Amino acid sequence: MPRALTNLENVALAHLWRLGSCTAHELRQAFAGSSAGRYSGSAGAIYPLMKRLEGAELVISKPDANGAQKKRVYSITRSGRRAVKGWINELEPRSIFPDDPLRTRFQYLKLLTRKERSEWVKSALEALDRQDALTRLEYQSDEYQNPIDLHILDGILKANRLRRNWLNHAADLIQDIA
Repeated sequence: MPRALTNLENVALAHLWRLGSCTAHELRQAFAGSSAGRYSGSAGAIYPLMKRLEGAELVISKPDANGAQKKRVYSITRSGRRAVKGWINELEPRSIFPDDPLRTRFQYLKLLTRKERSEWVKSALEALDRQDALTRLEYQSDEYQNPIDLHILDGILKANRLRRNWLNHAADLIQDIA
């Protein structure tokens, strides 16, 4: 039985399908340039990932005719498209509950002093502001000027507003903790 694909592998496949074809370097740039920041655009993550996907026959590659280097252009296969559709339709609670680094770190705030906890909340709020600015900038691109991507942008900004409210409430709460 083949192993389950990681979320990063599924996102890479979906992105490849959306683009039509690309090099591993272009995929790295797309991940690195994303305001989501969730996915590693490092060479140590992307190149082995593409080899695994090719080994699983979810992508195929051919030499890049335009490059002087030994670049490969990847395209998604029929099996890869089936895998992406399965991933998109996987809606079990465990698979859709978002990983939240703020929530994870918050669990350990008792390890900090009151002053450090206050500073942490302030820094987290500032980080959300920076993320909103980067996301708005990213979504100004012509590539994102369609109803689906604009709806995604709206969802990101609304989710960050909820996170700000949660953090503001946390600021009051953590001052009462010894």
